[in-house]
Amino acid sequence: MSTLTLPPVPTSPRDDAIQLYRAFKGLGCDTAAVINILSHRDATQRSLIQHEYRTMYSEDLLKRLVSELHGKLETAVLLWMHDPAGRDAIVIRQAL
Repeated sequence: MSTLTLPPVPTSPRDDAIQLYRAFKGLGCDTAAVINILSHRDATQRSLIQHEYRTMYSEDLLKRLVSELHGKLETAVLLWMHDPAGRDAIVIRQAL
């Protein structure tokens, strides 16, 4: 199993929301930036980022991720965005 490495100075959810918004702007999506931000945050931090994104841009981050990402990357990132119990429930429901 891998270990989560956090940046030396924790970034604020506001900064992460701004960086995600910039990654979505223009033609296509900067998937490397999206992965870099979301993969280095824990479930609580991703929840705060979602709340901040909704507050700043009046848009749901999950819906934006669905519209910008495709395929297995979309599935993986959307599962990241849920808390562990919610993620387990989604995986079990899909398996049934």
